[in-house]
Amino acid sequence: MEKNLTSGSVLKNIIYFSLPYLLSYFLQTLYGMADLFIIGQFEGVASTTAVSIGSQVMHMITVMIVGLAMGSTVTIAQAIGARDKKSASRTIGNTVALFMAVAVGLMVILLLLVHPIVSVMSTPLEAVTGTVAYLTVCFIGIPCITAYNIISSIFRGIGDSKSPMYFIAIACVVNIGLDYLWFKKDPWQVENANRLQRFYCEEQREHWDGVFLIDGTRLEEKALHPVAIVAVNAQASLAADGPHIKECVDRFWNTPLRTGDRRYYDNFLYLFAMLALSGNYRIYK
Repeated sequence: MEKNLTSGSVLKNIIYFSLPYLLSYFLQTLYGMADLFIIGQFEGVASTTAVSIGSQVMHMITVMIVGLAMGSTVTIAQAIGARDKKSASRTIGNTVALFMAVAVGLMVILLLLVHPIVSVMSTPLEAVTGTVAYLTVCFIGIPCITAYNIISSIFRGIGDSKSPMYFIAIACVVNIGLDYLWFKKDPWQVENANRLQRFYCEEQREHWDGVFLIDGTRLEEKALHPVAIVAVNAQASLAADGPHIKECVDRFWNTPLRTGDRRYYDNFLYLFAMLALSGNYRIYK
């Protein structure tokens, strides 16, 4: 919404305009802080390091975009103050076209250079994979970041610094909510992981290689993939909070890789469980 800042108290206009402006940039910085806080609650050091390094890179890029967009704010504000709406419209159109073209080009370049960037940041080896993944997602979102800052610069150029603040405040709340929703423990998963381990460790302790109906009735035949059953129960320990967590992991650890027929499926699940239990691919502590 256009607001005339050329009349009235200068100090009052500056304060009313600058406070939402400053708060908007604080909220934009809060994005990385929120990601760090959430990842620190549910993940280990490697993941926290990855988000920390990625946030630094994205903060630098965002500051550059904000600085460039500020030039548009000044030009638009001059045209609005001079009552030259034709010049203001032309500036807005040129700004949108130029910045969106630059944003797409920047996104492509950064995606191609993501590995060198991670290397230049002296990323610890254990955090390289996570940093690359985090930056890849962030780089894909650069056109959206640019679009927000360009729209914000246009609003500020016409004297409205509150609307951009509302936009970024809503985005921050959504970001934090989705972060928590993605990483929080799911009670359904915990319950069923406990149920699975309880079934094998208490009710069918001597029949891990058995075949069962959905109601738990054991059939006479043997399971085609007994190693897979052991691997799945061990991996369930990442979600479970019952008394059989260590027992299932110990059984998995003491189970050798399968040889002979049907070894491929069993050993693939064995590998996936080993990766998850190593701590590098897990959601839960």
